Amino acid sequence: MLLILTALLPLGCGGRYALPEGWLGHCYKLLEHPESFAGKADALKLATGYFTYNIDTREAVRIGVSKALSFDVFLPSEGKLKFAYGFGNELSGYAPEVTLTVKAEAEGIDAELESLKISTKDEDKAGHWSDASIAFPADVSGYMRLTFSLAGPKDAQPGGVMLIAHPTIVAPDKAGKFKRVIWISIDTLRPDHLGCYGYQRPTSPNIDAFAKEATLFEYCLTPGAWTFPSYAAMFTGKYPSITGSTTNMQRLPPSERTLAELISATDMATFSVQNIPWAGTQSGLNRGFDTCKLFWNEYADVSLEYSRKWLAQHADEDVFMFIHLFDPHVPYNPKDKFFGTFDPGYKGGYKRTVIGLEHISEGKAKLSDAERNHIIALYDEDILGCDEDVGNFLKFLKENDIYSDSLIIINSDHGEEFGEHGKYEHGHQLYNESLLVPMIIRGPGYDKGKRIKGMCADFDIFPTILEWLKIEVSEGLNAVSLNNLMKGQVEKEKRWLLSEQMLTGVEQKAVSTDKYRYIFHTLDGKEELYDVTEDPLLLADISAQRNATSRNFRYFVREYTLNQGTGWHVRISRGKVDWAGEPFYEGKIIVPSGFVDVKRTQLGDKDEFEQNGNELTFRISIGQYNYKAFDFTTNDENDRVLFEVASPNNPNPNNFVFIGPELTPMPDNSFTLCILDPIFGLGMPQFLQSPGHDGLHIWGNSKTLHEKVTPEIDKETVEALKSLGYLQ
Repeated sequence: MLLILTALLPLGCGGRYALPEGWLGHCYKLLEHPESFAGKADALKLATGYFTYNIDTREAVRIGVSKALSFDVFLPSEGKLKFAYGFGNELSGYAPEVTLTVKAEAEGIDAELESLKISTKDEDKAGHWSDASIAFPADVSGYMRLTFSLAGPKDAQPGGVMLIAHPTIVAPDKAGKFKRVIWISIDTLRPDHLGCYGYQRPTSPNIDAFAKEATLFEYCLTPGAWTFPSYAAMFTGKYPSITGSTTNMQRLPPSERTLAELISATDMATFSVQNIPWAGTQSGLNRGFDTCKLFWNEYADVSLEYSRKWLAQHADEDVFMFIHLFDPHVPYNPKDKFFGTFDPGYKGGYKRTVIGLEHISEGKAKLSDAERNHIIALYDEDILGCDEDVGNFLKFLKENDIYSDSLIIINSDHGEEFGEHGKYEHGHQLYNESLLVPMIIRGPGYDKGKRIKGMCADFDIFPTILEWLKIEVSEGLNAVSLNNLMKGQVEKEKRWLLSEQMLTGVEQKAVSTDKYRYIFHTLDGKEELYDVTEDPLLLADISAQRNATSRNFRYFVREYTLNQGTGWHVRISRGKVDWAGEPFYEGKIIVPSGFVDVKRTQLGDKDEFEQNGNELTFRISIGQYNYKAFDFTTNDENDRVLFEVASPNNPNPNNFVFIGPELTPMPDNSFTLCILDPIFGLGMPQFLQSPGHDGLHIWGNSKTLHEKVTPEIDKETVEALKSLGYLQ
């Protein structure tokens, strides 16, 4: 039986051809345009998806034994086909050996390009991705039908599938130079701990040397104070709260197109390697990457060696690489050769691995000066080890004639706190130790040794890379191209940047300009204001003395962020709590005036969710370390909404419903709430990481209350914000 799925393929970009446009990998548009597959989209939708072997996630299609996949494609003369295949133990139970055959057919041509005999018992192949490359003969070219087929022995047991990932056709000769973007992002790296940013310790000789050949941005901030919201912003060009990429919603919504998705649509090979899932598969930031490899908490040399191998395999293609490194992050565990470099005489309690400084941040213990200095020394030694590995990787790029013509970026997602404002690690506050990040870019069009003083943000990478690749930049971005900043096309005194903290403690929003940092605590309305030009360490709060300035920033925060969540919000979350039987929540919500704009987040096929007039019923199951949510507004904001909820097998039957930003427990299962009740106010509850406070959480944001507490803003500032796209 043949499973035939066909689509005509236009020529690929720059001599590289996807297989076919919209099927997999580099032009994955099939499910957006199913009409191009002549009614076969449903079959392919069931067969495609993301699959992981050996912590390497790739977008692939299943092919069963005794079945085939066929596509109409354009084959260039003397080109080659590249793809990866993978299979698990289920195939070894089917047959000890299978044959994967690739054929090309056209009028007058029936050519078997290659047959790969694959041992399903081979431990190096089972449970791994294997890369394959097939050369086309000179007489096999033009539009043809390309067929993958999988066969096993006649007496084999039924069953067994193989996965085919990101097949790509590459032309033999390519006019012009390759387009390569290599983005190295080092988690938790403070710029003021690098020599090129003025640090006195020799932590970064290789990055410093790179900076001399690149353009360095001196004042770069992050919109998010921890990994996921920061990278979500970088991958979308939007603030975390705009895309819902916050601690409360820990996965990028499918509606947001990522940088990798936009780039892969141009037929560039895309690659991602990370050291934690928050920068990849767990958060949805793997979308658009052909290869997405996870090395959990490894040193940089492991990720960079894998990156070198991948780059060598794709030497004849345009490539976009995102390399996430983790060395400076807690537990501050430097390599043997660097341990003791900066604090050799230390004899205190914190030796080499520092885990869990939360008790220090919570005020339950205090570090001595010697302990604090030692922890900083360990952090610096981690940077030194990472710098050596980055230097070796840059050397590899130079030796293989990749360095000079590539766009190479080195940056970070956030900084690290060492008690400057009483906290340690990150995700607590919005001061410079958390928000400042390095931003160094080298490549055609960038001046060597140039330093840019104007304020920028790490998510400005999004439009910057797209412009460099000549890809149309998305509309509705909060980010601004760094190219415009370099050319003086951004009026730095008018740019306002939002940063958000939603990981631990009270939710905070910060607004930064070249002169000020304003911090707003959303739960209690506390405000802080600092003049960064006169007080770079942000130690003197001047909000009381400059109330007019604070007022304008306050308007920006409330209008631009808190009001995004107007309406009712219901979130169900579960951590590691053990349940008896299937964990689920069920209930009924009645709105007298009727529902408006009901939205669901991460609800699955088995979840029951039905709206009938002014009544909504649900039964939602919840797995460990997971959350699900839905939102709605009402026709009349004064409605008293009736909630009837239950969770029959919940191990905490007395306290599983919480309302408002302060997580007030509800003792009864049936109750009514009005969104104008004072308990709701502005903002949202503060949930803990992975996945949050167990239970069913209800809160609301009121447009009416918002308008009552928002002060008037002067017309000049309103026009400035509108011109920058901050207000409509």
